[in-house]
Amino acid sequence: MSRLGHKTSSEGAAVIDCFTSMCGTQPDVFQQMLQNVCTRAHGLDPNWVRNPSIQRVPDTLAEGETKKFNLVPWLLGFSESDAIKGIFKMPHIFKCIIALLEQPNASTKDPLDVLMMVGAKIGSELPAFSVRHNLGFAKSLVTRVILFATVDMRWDGASIKMFLKELQALLSIECVYSLAPNPKEQMAKALGDKNDGC
Repeated sequence: MSRLGHKTSSEGAAVIDCFTSMCGTQPDVFQQMLQNVCTRAHGLDPNWVRNPSIQRVPDTLAEGETKKFNLVPWLLGFSESDAIKGIFKMPHIFKCIIALLEQPNASTKDPLDVLMMVGAKIGSELPAFSVRHNLGFAKSLVTRVILFATVDMRWDGASIKMFLKELQALLSIECVYSLAPNPKEQMAKALGDKNDGC
């Protein structure tokens, strides 16, 4: 049975537990797995050009400024601490999977709202799984679930080709980055959005 097939009291927590247990103390294993999916997508469609992702911590934001950029999925964190809102409002994970496969470019219209890790230095390289989520943690998790499934369920090239365009869209995720004046308002911003689904 797939490692994602087990149940817990929270489907969001089940996904986090799966990724955490798989990585253990070696997150580079999960990172390499996701990068291999990207490499495979290129191999099946050599003409595909992935939208470029930032690789370094962005410059300081001016008050009220918002930056837009793309991130590869192995830069986005997946632990509960990587979500300002936590996972207590996590929607039904499998409904999210269906929604994201039907609209794989959803991040274009509804980008993830992200934060850099605490203590990040401007211009420094972004470590794997270091970017936090102000909004959109469910969508971010589901993106990795879909990509991970292609490996975990050992899909062959023919199976992947059936929805290759959808997978490619998930390998470069549109994000916005803005800061509230203080941590209290940052939390209020996250909690004020009732829809953190897909």
